[in-house]
Amino acid sequence: MNVRSSACDDTICNHQARNDTIHIAEVRSRDHDTCVITGTSLADSEVVVSWICPLTPVTTKPVSFKLGESLIYEDLTPYLSSSNALALRNDVAELFTRNMIGIDVDDNYRIFFFVLLDDCPNISPLSHLDVLSMDPSVCLSDIMLRKHFTRCLHMNFVGGSIKDDYAMDPDDPEFQTKLGKEVFEYYLRQRLPLTQDQKEIIYSST
Repeated sequence: MNVRSSACDDTICNHQARNDTIHIAEVRSRDHDTCVITGTSLADSEVVVSWICPLTPVTTKPVSFKLGESLIYEDLTPYLSSSNALALRNDVAELFTRNMIGIDVDDNYRIFFFVLLDDCPNISPLSHLDVLSMDPSVCLSDIMLRKHFTRCLHMNFVGGSIKDDYAMDPDDPEFQTKLGKEVFEYYLRQRLPLTQDQKEIIYSST
């Protein structure tokens, strides 16, 4: 959830309204009062502070139900930190929260849109996050960015594959080897519908 900030705000509570807070001033200072996705400054557009990975019921459930007599919970400190927040333009923050925008840490912080930019005519994104210009004293969490990017992939490519975009040529030399023939045979089997007998064998074994 995005939480709006104003000039008089100095803290921001998470979407569950817990007592834990992060300092808006730290995030805005680190990101130079600009949207890190578009480079838009606070003077030109409304900029909000948004969680990278917000707390959810899944995050706050016990990791282990018993250890002696105590419940064990995940350490929430990384989630309740300035390193888990970004300054974003309001419309960009909405897309980011819906996992329509992600940042790939391992591709030099490349910015990915999982929505057609033609549908967002007012958004002109940067190609990469400019982490070098950020205040190093308020570090950005690569762990949280990876968590968020993974969630983007899961949300937008569940069961996704590009193999159907490329025809497999049985005459390709790679499929003439013993292993290649087995791979191609397996590929064909995956594309053929199961017979009723095959379904009954599979279901009876589960």
